[in-house]
Amino acid sequence: MSFCKHVPLRRGDRRGQVEAYKAMLQSLKDGNSLVIFPEGTRSQTGKMRKFQSGAFKASLATGAPIVPVTILGTGELMPPDAYMPMKYPKNGISIIVHPKIYPEGRDATELSQLAYAEINSALPTELQNAVDIQDSPQI
Repeated sequence: MSFCKHVPLRRGDRRGQVEAYKAMLQSLKDGNSLVIFPEGTRSQTGKMRKFQSGAFKASLATGAPIVPVTILGTGELMPPDAYMPMKYPKNGISIIVHPKIYPEGRDATELSQLAYAEINSALPTELQNAVDIQDSPQI
């Protein structure tokens, strides 16, 4: 994993979180792209959970843009309580890459809200959360 510049996170360990955040900043400063799942973990319902702030704070600290990505169909492939893939989704798996969100002139809350709204907008209606950019549940 180190060859691929993987940044491990030890959940529930504050020191591990700080180390992961520092490694994430360094990786971004080195010009690497990172894949971050800001929810931290998947929900049991398939609806998005609120986003954690680390990715958005890192964007502000380094100037790296956020590229929101919606991934559809993986909940059917690998439900949250499964240890192995269950079945290939009947509608397949889709990946939707949204436009970049640049951090300039924004704060972490606004970056989180914008990314959440973009990803949420591409989800099936039954999985969407009501999102008001000015008053969303993130951070």
